[in-house]
Amino acid sequence: MAEGKARLILSVVLAIGLLAACQSAPSAPAPPPPSYGALAPIRLDIGRIEIVDVHASAQLPTNVEDRVREPPASAAERWARERLSAVGPSGMARFSILEAAIAAAPLATSGGLSGVFTVEQAIRYDGRLVVSLIVEDPARLRHGQVSASLTASRTVAENATEADRQAAWAALTNSLIDGMNRELERSIPERLGPLVKP
Repeated sequence: MAEGKARLILSVVLAIGLLAACQSAPSAPAPPPPSYGALAPIRLDIGRIEIVDVHASAQLPTNVEDRVREPPASAAERWARERLSAVGPSGMARFSILEAAIAAAPLATSGGLSGVFTVEQAIRYDGRLVVSLIVEDPARLRHGQVSASLTASRTVAENATEADRQAAWAALTNSLIDGMNRELERSIPERLGPLVKP
């Protein structure tokens, strides 16, 4: 009798623990995309600016950038429109998006009984963004080039919802664009000094 009661209590405890482990935490909202319109524009002594997206999506099941509400390529293009300004009489600056990808990689999770009662990080999303800015002004014999290459990663749990994944992808994209902004803020004046106006 006592043994049967103990087994019943143990079964109830295990069931409660399993239920708690399977429950998902409330999904965190996706962070808003960063805005750079309030920052001082990068004024280039050039006649016009062209923005081109030449990156090719890998079209693999592991690539998810096309599922992001604002893909890295679109965020990079928006950054260029918000931050780069042409204020010169001649020449052209070309901002090119060369790579803009987010790929999923599975992570090892625990098996057995411990895995049943633990919610683990199951997928890592790796982002990569590569851009370049080439300035050509033959009339004034001026030219220059800078580039930026960024990587970032985020993980999600094995019980992640679509909202959780969107939040992770948005945070990853924001990290890439923030990194690109810092890198180009530093390298454009450094490498293209004569072509930058105060």
